[in-house]
Amino acid sequence: MTKSQLIEAMIILNYVEDTDYTIDTDYASIEMVDSEISKPSEEDLQLIYDQEQIRLAEEAARLAEEARLDAIQARIDALDVDAAVAKYVADNGGYGGDDGINMAFLKDSRNIESDKGWYSSIAKPTIDQLETADAAVDHDAPYWTILRAEIKKKLEECDFTQLPDVLLLQTQSQKDDWIAYRTTLRDLPANTSDPRSPSWPTEPT
Repeated sequence: MTKSQLIEAMIILNYVEDTDYTIDTDYASIEMVDSEISKPSEEDLQLIYDQEQIRLAEEAARLAEEARLDAIQARIDALDVDAAVAKYVADNGGYGGDDGINMAFLKDSRNIESDKGWYSSIAKPTIDQLETADAAVDHDAPYWTILRAEIKKKLEECDFTQLPDVLLLQTQSQKDDWIAYRTTLRDLPANTSDPRSPSWPTEPT
């Protein structure tokens, strides 16, 4: 054993402090300061050192695996997993529904690479396949539907302004304001880039 290995093994021994012994170069040079503390055998020191190296290697492997799973979890968290799975299922001969798929299972990086607990008839998607499916999903589609429904509602709420008897009571300026307002509402989808935050026109008074 080298001097550094001997020192590490001696320190690992919980009944030996680094002030209880001296080492010059090798095992033979070890001198116990306290005569009541017996000098451990070289075999014991070698075993202790080897076990510590195994422990350190296992700890390094554990930390590396945690880092890998954390990286996968970050990729999962960036996805709309429900939409991505629906797309994946549809593209793989499913029905577009869950088909017995446990969504919570797929949202955990500890499960994404394991078939344990996977009971669907459809092959479990990998993180790469989920990312591919997610990229193909139109995530804005539901928001466009909401936007168009709100436009329809706002138009219906002011339909009365176009009734003949109401028009007779309006000034030309009022008529122009309502026409401009309703036209802006109808054109809103074409003039909106993000359906989550449309620029609504102000309703005339």
